[in-house]
Amino acid sequence: MPVEYFEDFEIGAEYTTHARTITETDIVTFVNLFGFLEPLFIDMEFVKNQSLFRSRIAPGSFTFALAEGMTIQSWLVHVGMALLGVLEKKVPAHLPRGETVHV
Repeated sequence: MPVEYFEDFEIGAEYTTHARTITETDIVTFVNLFGFLEPLFIDMEFVKNQSLFRSRIAPGSFTFALAEGMTIQSWLVHVGMALLGVLEKKVPAHLPRGETVHV
């Protein structure tokens, strides 16, 4: 449902975005663009041998940015709303490549 004005939101309503499968390219591009150059995100030998995850995962800020983008694409069409702050931001689990998500 596209939303044109803040007042169009209904109290208690729930909205779901389209699904998206996270690719290796999505994660690598984000990591390189924003400088997440730590072994957990760029060194696959470290990931395979020393991390808890054993495969490439996305930084938590990738998950948050993805959620905002998916929201804009799904139901804030051409609104141009500005995100000026977030009171509480939680990423409940790691996001591995190949995972399909929606918000």
